[in-house]
Amino acid sequence: MLSPHDGSSEPGISDDESFMLQHYNAAIMQLQHHLAIGDKESVRVVTISCLIFICLEFLRGNIKTGVRHLQNGLSLLPLLNSQSEVESGVVVLKFHNESVEDTVTEAFLRLYLYSASFHRLPHKVSIDAQDCAFSHRNCAFPTIAIARQHLDELVNRVYRLEAYARHLQTIAQSITNTMLREKGHIQNDLDRWLRLYKHSYTKLSNDSPVKTLPLTLLRIHHTMTHVMAGTCLDPNDELSYDLFNASFFSIVTLAEHLLEAAESMMAADLLSGACSERFSFSADMGIILPLYYTILKCRCPKIRRCALKLLITVSHQEGIWNGPLAATIACRVIEIEESGFYGCSPLEEWALSTYVDVPIPTLPKSHRISDVYLEPFDSSTKDLTWVYTRIQGNGDTLILQESIRNSWAF
Repeated sequence: MLSPHDGSSEPGISDDESFMLQHYNAAIMQLQHHLAIGDKESVRVVTISCLIFICLEFLRGNIKTGVRHLQNGLSLLPLLNSQSEVESGVVVLKFHNESVEDTVTEAFLRLYLYSASFHRLPHKVSIDAQDCAFSHRNCAFPTIAIARQHLDELVNRVYRLEAYARHLQTIAQSITNTMLREKGHIQNDLDRWLRLYKHSYTKLSNDSPVKTLPLTLLRIHHTMTHVMAGTCLDPNDELSYDLFNASFFSIVTLAEHLLEAAESMMAADLLSGACSERFSFSADMGIILPLYYTILKCRCPKIRRCALKLLITVSHQEGIWNGPLAATIACRVIEIEESGFYGCSPLEEWALSTYVDVPIPTLPKSHRISDVYLEPFDSSTKDLTWVYTRIQGNGDTLILQESIRNSWAF
């Protein structure tokens, strides 16, 4: 399952990276003993190590290898959970993260959840947030962590429903009444989540900027999930996203406030000496995916350009999501879709304040592309391949691909 790296095959690596690879390989060799034993304690050691390896690979730009570690780690999760959870096919997020196993499980599920949308990983994991905060008797979330657990569960339900809708399209079958009901249940639960969030905000934020940032990020991801839920049963209908311009506008506005606040906090930390350098990597969800999603799915040229302007400033990496790479693909998507229609480049300024001032012609269906995803790659891959779908005027579907230079390549 885990194999050593051959650092000697990668010319031009730094001394620091060579040192890291040496100890990385030594760690993998040490894990063979734990893999052979196979008891719960050994599995715990292997899964924690696997989590570290995933982050190291994502940091180095070895996305293909990192995804392989991620899928291997997911296969170990049932060994950390009770038999009943394994048999039901559901991985439960515990209320208080009572053990190391609970924390590791949650970390794996979140890496998986926010990686799948960029690289088309199969959605085989079902998440259940084991907590009563979502019951009709409660009017607020007790903690930010519990609010997030329930949102993760809703995101997972949307992804699974959309994946099944895509499957039915490939075999020319119609959406079922059960799927329509599930979509309604998800939308109702998203509305309930937002009510609880609003009732909880003052208490959870406590007028603290440190608490306000994650709450704002949760609201951004909830808004994105709201759009995804509204469009999940017909994922190839790109015109349906036009109904959600107000939601996309909200994502961009909240993201702008969040990035400004985060920049101020980071500058203060650098000035005080609390940090020695700027933030560069997080294994957690962040701002890249919502901005990227907005650029791809919102065809209002003003809103998507403001989202691109923000995304270009994001130089760090969030799990599998690399800011500059996401911005490069998003910029190219705008170029492809708007070619010969709006007559301005993706980087041309279009003030967000004039969003509702003048009616803007709707981008025709024939100009729009869908199913944009990036083929998994490693740092040795010189040119990255990203794929998209375009429906021609006669109804035929074209699957196209383009290459971009890999900034991670040695």
